[in-house]
Amino acid sequence: MSGFNTSHCRDAKQAAIISAIEKKLIKFRRGDGKTFEDDFFELAARGLLQIERNSFNVWAEQFSDGPIIDKPLGNRERETLLTIIAALCKEAKLDYTKHAKTAGMIQGTATSMGLSIGETTIEGHLKKISLLLKAA
Repeated sequence: MSGFNTSHCRDAKQAAIISAIEKKLIKFRRGDGKTFEDDFFELAARGLLQIERNSFNVWAEQFSDGPIIDKPLGNRERETLLTIIAALCKEAKLDYTKHAKTAGMIQGTATSMGLSIGETTIEGHLKKISLLLKAA
């Protein structure tokens, strides 16, 4: 344990971001659509600053080896990935409709590659493929 509680870490991160905004390293906009007549410290305290993701990522990369914010999958991207998995299952002669059996085989392959993923997690995604393709 580091000796810091969660609120200390959050406060330190917020202070670093505010400092980067002040130095114009991170772009932002006002979240309520009004003009910037108020001090941005006040806007930040009231939760009215919206950080521009790309400028934040560029600034934050100095603290990490990987991307800091990763956009969540949208429905279209999720459906595309499930479709790709379905096509790969077909090519590998794996029946994705036999969720438990196929999940076990995929997990075994992942393990042999040094990757760790739960069989139930795989099974859940295989079920989503069935639902997706039934709806299509």
